[in-house]
Amino acid sequence: MLTKLVFNRAALAKPFLDLGIVITGVTVAFLLNSLNEARKEEAEQQKVINSLHHELEEIQKFFPSMAEYQQNNTRTWDSLLLQKSIGDFYQYYFIQPQYNYTVIEFAIETRNSAIVDFDLHQQLLLLYKELKMLEQAEMYMTSVALQYQANVENSNTPQNLFLFKRFIGFGKNRTRSLKEVHRLAEQTLLLLKQKLYVP
Repeated sequence: MLTKLVFNRAALAKPFLDLGIVITGVTVAFLLNSLNEARKEEAEQQKVINSLHHELEEIQKFFPSMAEYQQNNTRTWDSLLLQKSIGDFYQYYFIQPQYNYTVIEFAIETRNSAIVDFDLHQQLLLLYKELKMLEQAEMYMTSVALQYQANVENSNTPQNLFLFKRFIGFGKNRTRSLKEVHRLAEQTLLLLKQKLYVP
């Protein structure tokens, strides 16, 4: 009788033991999967941040000298326009895309806030908008230069002086955008450091 009672208890306990084993197995599998996902996410974030850091440093390196060169040219062209003369603006063609900001675009498009958080996303949007304005200024400069090429026979006609004046205006926009992109890139790099993404 006692043996039968012990056997019945063991038989009753077996399903609970099996259930406990299953729950433990599922929990461990879930935790391991979560850990793997977190590691993948962290690796992806580091990859994006490192590439972003490199892209921003390229802007930091080259944009100030480009802005200075454009500003000096614009001053020269302004003084020529005052004398009703035309500078060599027709030689300027900006072939698009001129700048590489694929990582900035990727970081903006990612919907994973663990990779790019809200603050960084907003900062990158400002930078991207200014890069697009820079490209637009360069497209207008190229368009005006090509219009001049089509009407080059008489260089100092009122029409060509008007084109030259428009070109100078777009050149000033380009100078402003180059400086603003540089400033925003600098801010973004500081943000990356504040968030301890980069040393």
